[in-house]
Amino acid sequence: SPSPAMGFQCASDIALGPVARVHQKGLVLDDQSFVHCPFKVPRVWPNTQDAVTSVRLFKAWHPTWGGTGSERGLRSRMEAAWSHLLEFADSNNAKYWVGTQLSCNREDDDRDWRWLQDFLKLLGPSRVMGLSIGNELELLYQKQGVSDECVQRLWSGGYVWEQFTKRVREFDAMGFSHIPVTSVFGGFAFSGDPFVESPKQALLTSFLRNSISLYGHRFVFAFNFYPYFDPNLQMDPGSGNSCRAALQQGLCFGASCDLPLSLKVLRSRLVQVGGSPNHTVWLGETGWSTPVSSTLNTDMVNCPEWSSMESFQAYYENFLNWDLHVGDGVAPADHVFYFSPRDSDNFGFSEHFGLLDSCRTAGCKIRSPGYTVPFLPAEQGHRLAAFGGALFVCAFATLAGLLAIVVCQMVRRCHHSERGCRTSTNDSAASGS
Repeated sequence: SPSPAMGFQCASDIALGPVARVHQKGLVLDDQSFVHCPFKVPRVWPNTQDAVTSVRLFKAWHPTWGGTGSERGLRSRMEAAWSHLLEFADSNNAKYWVGTQLSCNREDDDRDWRWLQDFLKLLGPSRVMGLSIGNELELLYQKQGVSDECVQRLWSGGYVWEQFTKRVREFDAMGFSHIPVTSVFGGFAFSGDPFVESPKQALLTSFLRNSISLYGHRFVFAFNFYPYFDPNLQMDPGSGNSCRAALQQGLCFGASCDLPLSLKVLRSRLVQVGGSPNHTVWLGETGWSTPVSSTLNTDMVNCPEWSSMESFQAYYENFLNWDLHVGDGVAPADHVFYFSPRDSDNFGFSEHFGLLDSCRTAGCKIRSPGYTVPFLPAEQGHRLAAFGGALFVCAFATLAGLLAIVVCQMVRRCHHSERGCRTSTNDSAASGS
């Protein structure tokens, strides 16, 4: 494992690892970490000593993420976050898999892409491992406020393909022509044969076939798989709250386990759209939630053990130990990403996939119940310590300055008062003489 530079590391008395295939594993940065503490991206995998060397970013920024009510304020906060991410990449020798959106709003999409272009200029090709254009577009038709007309415009109307190829051309013109490109999809893509192909949902088979035809091996098959949300897993027979069989299937990473099986299905289907058996495959996201995610809508919502800390730790530990093989002679995944450093919201719904609770906590979520989290872990990072020290110095200087002003005002007031007394006395003496 590479030797990580100084930076944030959460505190815990539970040690996991070492991380298998650490150079082929990365973290997916959640919105909370990006917005509120980009200077606290974990330098090592939580509960280990192994460096994080790849990070997936959904976007470069979002218009709701701050600023002080002005375009200048938003830009200032955005660029400050970027500078922290740049520092992380340099100190950890890390690369970013960057992303940009495709949606029903061309204006929003164009702004999102412009911001990413600005961030890419800052990063340069050496700090970028891939570009994703769109995330789980096959599910867009399910989102609230998305019309049938929009979905048909995106797919049948050609907007997705037009914008995808346009973004790639502009990406190439910036000097990134050797960097892999993709669009990320999820398990619902398997609802068609080989992939979903419906004008009212998504024309995914056509999109993937066209992408392989145009970009060849530069195009990456990138999919998100979450056993935590698998609707096919059932409660134990005759039980209303037990799910031991589902846990055995969902938590493991062996050849017959849930996630590797999904990757094998992907491998078998990608050859039907022009991919090769060893075509590059990235696992865009996986993870587990504790406590229960508000977006869980399968039978597992009735099983307390499903979203327990024990299950959360087991899935994460098994992910760290996974050698990326899926069994049965099928090519392994090439790179895999875990969601996420901290708990975050998904379209306004709270989820708890974070390896930490929030930006305000220094402790890893995985720790003994009686463990006391240090106020500032020794290895938390030079930047926070420096910031705290600088803040103290500035506060002290400000207070000293205010005190000096107060003292000066008191002296002046007293001086004026004495002059007034002397004048009055003299005047009285003169008039009484």
